[in-house]
Amino acid sequence: METVSGSGSSNFTFLGSCEYKDELYMISICNGFSLMELFLTLGRKCEEISPQNVILQYLAPHRKLYVTLNEDDDVRNMTHLHTCMRLTIIDMRAVKKTKWCPQCEQDQALTTRPKAIAVSQGATLFPYNVAAQSAPIMCVRVGLLGP
Repeated sequence: METVSGSGSSNFTFLGSCEYKDELYMISICNGFSLMELFLTLGRKCEEISPQNVILQYLAPHRKLYVTLNEDDDVRNMTHLHTCMRLTIIDMRAVKKTKWCPQCEQDQALTTRPKAIAVSQGATLFPYNVAAQSAPIMCVRVGLLGP
């Protein structure tokens, strides 16, 4: 691995540490990687890691919050941030795209963006935490309240 110099070189390689299902997978991440290249590299370590099955997130070191990688530009921002901070290890995690919501009896897609929903009169909100480190999602069960 090369050292971080000045504004960072385009051929710099980071060490990626990706957690999935209580396993840790170590990969090389090059500046200029696309999101698909990231998935392909991780997929060689674990078949279950694919764009259809999981979302990839990295830990933003300056905020200690996870950032979802949705497109190639997000991957470029991730490597640029780590270059600027002179860090060589990128902490990541792969999270299943769907989780079962027992209160709603339906699949709830994971998202890092808040969604607005219209709640009718008589609806009941149930807190539902998708992952231990994510913000709670409110599930809605609409039903008539009566005797």
